[in-house]
Amino acid sequence: MQLQPHRKIGDYLSSIRKGDGKIYTDPEVTVEAELTAIPKHSDKPSKENRSFLKEKKVPLFNQAISFKRTLYIQTQGSVLRKEGERLIVEKNGKVLIDIPSLRINQIIIFGTCSITPASMQFCLMNNIPVTLLSSFGKYFGKLESTKGKSIELERLQYFTSVDEQLMLSLSKAVITGKIGNTRTLLQRASKRCKSKEVSEAIDLMKTELARVEKTDSIEKLRGIEGSSSAVYFGVFGRIFKTETGFFNAGFKRNRRPPRDPINSLLSFGYTLLSANIYSTLTAVGLNPYVGFYHVLKPGHPALASDLIEEFRHIIDSLVIQVINKGILTKKAFYFVKEPSMPCLLTNEGRKEFIRQFEIKMHRTTTHSPTGKKADYRRCIMLQAAQFTKVLRGGKHKYEPFRIKL
Repeated sequence: MQLQPHRKIGDYLSSIRKGDGKIYTDPEVTVEAELTAIPKHSDKPSKENRSFLKEKKVPLFNQAISFKRTLYIQTQGSVLRKEGERLIVEKNGKVLIDIPSLRINQIIIFGTCSITPASMQFCLMNNIPVTLLSSFGKYFGKLESTKGKSIELERLQYFTSVDEQLMLSLSKAVITGKIGNTRTLLQRASKRCKSKEVSEAIDLMKTELARVEKTDSIEKLRGIEGSSSAVYFGVFGRIFKTETGFFNAGFKRNRRPPRDPINSLLSFGYTLLSANIYSTLTAVGLNPYVGFYHVLKPGHPALASDLIEEFRHIIDSLVIQVINKGILTKKAFYFVKEPSMPCLLTNEGRKEFIRQFEIKMHRTTTHSPTGKKADYRRCIMLQAAQFTKVLRGGKHKYEPFRIKL
């Protein structure tokens, strides 16, 4: 009797999952901390980072990799070039940035900034991804090397994508994380704003969380997520202090293009976070385009979109912070006079938001699935490593990243 296709796939997955572990590089030992960054004022690992690296027995070379940063190139008309082992950004002969390439793990270029062919080759050879954005943060594409790609892991992603129960389990986990984390943000905010509407939203989102656990299909799960998001963003504008001028009881989420300052910050922040998650996935050998929750579409990094869900609260809380603390005011935004009337950040506003984003990503928190102290970039890496474990059968269930009240 001919073996059924799903049996063949099952046999293939079983043969990989029962292997001796030599097919893949163990992400827990080598790359889980690769994208961890430290604040610009210090070039030394924190106490927590040193303890983590010692416990994991990470080699000294990989420890050096662990404390790299993102290079943002924003000055319009500037050029990125390579000189020896250094990356230099200059404009009209004036050097704006001169940094050792060993300290950079990814590059994000805005607008009309350019990169020399020699720099491109260097980045490709050294596995430094380059993300290209418009001057106001719209994603265009990414220049990346195929060096270090794990064909076996990628095949495993494709084969497990037909396992409906596993895909549903993974999807329920990340949406539980998303709804739970955004609900926690509202709970934190309700202590200050004392809004009846926010309190009601918190109760409704609790109900949505219970529905997630009971759902039996991804299609129904998407409906629950959409309903929860509508409730959440329906009160999001009430979180901002009245004196900032951004309080908006009728706030609605809009994008492509964003039509008000808050939506502009959210969209731009999600783009920055997505770029970081994309780079993390490629660093551990995963294909960012093969996901489990979002619909697979040409040119859409579905896995990056899946894993961002449990981390969206990073951007939401950052937007609340920069507005309520007066870090960004209405002077940081402008409207383009077009029929769609998009609202965009000024150059100075964008630079300040990126600075605050990096500070946020460096902040130490608790990685809930392991209980370890780690910054947000390491938390993302740990989640990517955990996802790999689930794919390989080394872990039965994926645990979402959750924040505490």
